[in-house]
Amino acid sequence: MELFEALFNDRIRFSRKEWSILVENKLDGSTCEGRMMRCLAQVPDLMQRGRIALRTKSSVQMLIAEARHQYHILKAILIELHDRLNAVQQPSTDGCPQAAARSMRLHAHYQRTYGLALAICMYFNCILNALDPSDTVLEMESTHFCRDSLKLADQASRYRPLGASFVMLCLVGAWCGSRDEATRATVESTLVDYGMDYPGAYTGILKVELEYTSHRLKLLET
Repeated sequence: MELFEALFNDRIRFSRKEWSILVENKLDGSTCEGRMMRCLAQVPDLMQRGRIALRTKSSVQMLIAEARHQYHILKAILIELHDRLNAVQQPSTDGCPQAAARSMRLHAHYQRTYGLALAICMYFNCILNALDPSDTVLEMESTHFCRDSLKLADQASRYRPLGASFVMLCLVGAWCGSRDEATRATVESTLVDYGMDYPGAYTGILKVELEYTSHRLKLLET
């Protein structure tokens, strides 16, 4: 979770190499989970260099190519994880309790990893849109990601609270990447609903936190 927090917390500062080492030491790079987290490990450095590039108007094309490469990897992983999730039937409470529990754990795990990949794709989409606002494909993909995030939030509700905690990350990405106010309002209301699962939910300052996160992902100075 340090990687996700580092996107929005300036107090967490590691070099690009240190982030890579952190991920490589903890995760198997041959798995979908390991590969997507290795992509995420590139984000803090990309955001920092992206802000500098936009301010100085230098090396922007190089950063676009670099971010787009990771984005393509992520989208392929997302498809793989989506197919894996769809291959697992919704767990049933009928029949053997032990089998039902195993099925539920597997389904929840696949749902969580797909949701995290969806969130990371949304983060990269925001960064790329900041670097290359003329790319209209990014907007279409963002709309698709937002729709899928809301759908996943509804499906994951059965595992609330802890089993669906990943949904918050998904919805934050969807809010930051949404291009229309209606979708953004729906995402925000869903975030408020999920936030109420936790004591001391920060719903009162949610809009401020979302705006701050959006500014960071869009490479604006904060």
